[in-house]
Amino acid sequence: MKRMSRKGITIVELVVVIIILILLSIIAIFNTNKTMVLSEGMAYKQEFTALYQALANLQMQYNLGDIEYTEGEHYYSSFEDPEDNNNTWYTVYGLNNYDQAGYSDKIIENLGLDELKRSYEFRLYDNKAEKDDIAIRFMGNDYVEIGGYKVKTYEDIVNLMNSGAI
Repeated sequence: MKRMSRKGITIVELVVVIIILILLSIIAIFNTNKTMVLSEGMAYKQEFTALYQALANLQMQYNLGDIEYTEGEHYYSSFEDPEDNNNTWYTVYGLNNYDQAGYSDKIIENLGLDELKRSYEFRLYDNKAEKDDIAIRFMGNDYVEIGGYKVKTYEDIVNLMNSGAI
């Protein structure tokens, strides 16, 4: 009897290889998902932190009498928030609102920032040196979703990161 030489692969071998590749890709997707969520959270935290530090410097200069908060130089507009005991909130537009008249390179530069990607509202209490004297939130009750959690304020992202949720 002649022995047949085997050339190529069988359907069974091909199916086994495909199943192995699918399993490896599923494992890779689930392992990188947490990393992507963490990096997204870190990006938002960095921007919040940069804005927080810029506002702390602005408030310090104001408290020393060096500057006055000026519309068009340090913020775009201001409003009194009835949900926050009518405290004055200021708005600053980021690059996501570049086409709108509210975005201003001058305001971003005067705050000491290179850029802002998103638009924010902030509140400053005059002549206070406490940690909670500055509040920052996304503009217009907006939020981002990170790992299934809604993040609206600087405190939200800090609490999520400190709790290990992201």
